[in-house]
Amino acid sequence: MNAEKRRAALDGKTLLITGGTGSFGREIVRRSLTDYNPKRVIVFSRDELKQHEMRSHFRDSRLTFFLGDVRDKERLYRAFQADVDVVIHAAALKQVPACEYNPFEAIKTNVLGAQNIIDAAIDCEIPHVLALSTDKAVNPANIYGASKLCAEKLFIHGNSYAGDRVTRFCCVRYGNVLGSRGSALPVFLRQRKSGVITVTDKRMTRFWIRLDQAVEFVVSCIATMRGGEVFVPRIPSMSVIDMVQTLAPECSIRFTGIRPGEKLHECLVSPEEARHTLALADRFVILPENPSWRISEQWKGELVPPNFTFTSDQNESLLTDDDALGALMTDLGGHCMETLVDAFETTFARFAGTAHAVAVSSGTAALHVAMASLGLGPGDEVIVPCMTFVATANAAVYCGASPVFADVDPETLLVDPGCVERRITDRTRLIVGVDYAGQPCNYTRLTALARSCNAVVLADACHSLGSSENGRMAGSLADASVFSFHPVKPITSGEGGMITTNDAALADRMRKFRNHGIDRDFKERSQTGSWQYEMASLGFNYRLSDIHCALGLSQLEKCERRRKRREQIAGRYQEAFDGMSSIRLLSIRPGVTHAWHLFVVRIDFTALGRTRQEVFGELRRLGIGTNVHYLP
Repeated sequence: MNAEKRRAALDGKTLLITGGTGSFGREIVRRSLTDYNPKRVIVFSRDELKQHEMRSHFRDSRLTFFLGDVRDKERLYRAFQADVDVVIHAAALKQVPACEYNPFEAIKTNVLGAQNIIDAAIDCEIPHVLALSTDKAVNPANIYGASKLCAEKLFIHGNSYAGDRVTRFCCVRYGNVLGSRGSALPVFLRQRKSGVITVTDKRMTRFWIRLDQAVEFVVSCIATMRGGEVFVPRIPSMSVIDMVQTLAPECSIRFTGIRPGEKLHECLVSPEEARHTLALADRFVILPENPSWRISEQWKGELVPPNFTFTSDQNESLLTDDDALGALMTDLGGHCMETLVDAFETTFARFAGTAHAVAVSSGTAALHVAMASLGLGPGDEVIVPCMTFVATANAAVYCGASPVFADVDPETLLVDPGCVERRITDRTRLIVGVDYAGQPCNYTRLTALARSCNAVVLADACHSLGSSENGRMAGSLADASVFSFHPVKPITSGEGGMITTNDAALADRMRKFRNHGIDRDFKERSQTGSWQYEMASLGFNYRLSDIHCALGLSQLEKCERRRKRREQIAGRYQEAFDGMSSIRLLSIRPGVTHAWHLFVVRIDFTALGRTRQEVFGELRRLGIGTNVHYLP
């Protein structure tokens, strides 16, 4: 299913996730807020500390929190009355040993909690309810699996209870989720440092799915569910021993014995379910055998053969080839360890108020990536302010395009829209605004001019991180915006840059361009279980490292506090220069919150009786950082 259909499943909807502070819950909250544009996302869970941490991390007005337990039906009714369109039921007791030793608690949460969800959803007329299940629900060998099997049956037959009412229920069943709480891979990565990795049994095989894959699969099921299905993704599996030896060939393995209730192999579709299971390209759909409710149309797919089974040891995607295993494990291991780039991009996009952010190696790289990904080339013209650093114009030349210089407003030193209008020709493809000194350009005017000639607006916002205009943050004012994290900028990652946009296709092209022009990165390759990739176009190595992103994340948390401090200092300067006829300050546009990257003054050296070099040298001797920004 393509991204547009997945997006439509949640676009403008109110989504409630039970157990929303868990691994899956956090990931679907993140993806919903950045990729799917919901009206509202409600996290329903009983952990107030994790809710507080999520609230502090996401800082999004669409996200709300509801303290509650699925065992408490009254609390569910209260939560479901918030005009909820979609419920994803992820709350469960899921640690196998814990459920073995606390069986009554497992029943209360996993079974009676499921009943409470069903009753509340029907009575509150929730259109779509999807419950997460597990491979352990198939031929269960432990309390956890048995309770999840019971929950599956309750959700499927909840459609009977709903009858002709609007509510429909379905389930998603998959195997181990990499990166989730209790996942083996992070454990193995930690154990690798000690030189010894523990495995319960050498014969063991497991299905594997990444957390982001699980989220995309769940959203696709919401978009297609008709009521009563159990959806099973076609995912790869591997021997745990092969996995460990590929991941850490230098380590020894210590066998600890099978834990209570643990299986050697996982099963996602049993032979008993084969007679009502359809095979689709990317999934199996287990249909209800004798539904008493209406299903609007039949699923299209091939019925699997009699006695078919989908198990981790007999999987046609059982990875045994050394090259395939090595490529997949590199991707999976990288996904578990290399998450800071994603985290920085997600947090930055949320800060800027955009759907996408693409991290690159510098502000200059950001300009080049953006212009190249917009398709600029020979014959194209790029209108650039004459008051800027050379990189703004050079990036157009890198692409083979021609920079066309527009003058600036003498009161603000921001590009003059009237001059831009006079520079437009039938070859104008891009208009660049430079947020000189820390305040945004008039992007409303620039965008109107761009639309009149079928051009695009790019904000060089390297000075203006943290600024805003009428409540809209720098980064969200143009079609795309670029930032720099050079050490002198509002925040630093040592070195680095970022590009923000709401254009998903443009963001995708930019990510490819920063990665040598390769068509699929490690995430996309691991989604298909394939090592294969191609260099589809000419690109550059403009990637930003995790170390830089870790620093950038910590700096971004301090961005607003530092902006306010610079604002205080700027206020002292303004007061000190007030009334001095030889000093002119820049004007601030109405509705602008200034980032104050630079405090710029224009000096009448004749009136002052000093030369520029004399003033420059004396300020430096006094320890006052001074420079000329810029040679036009």
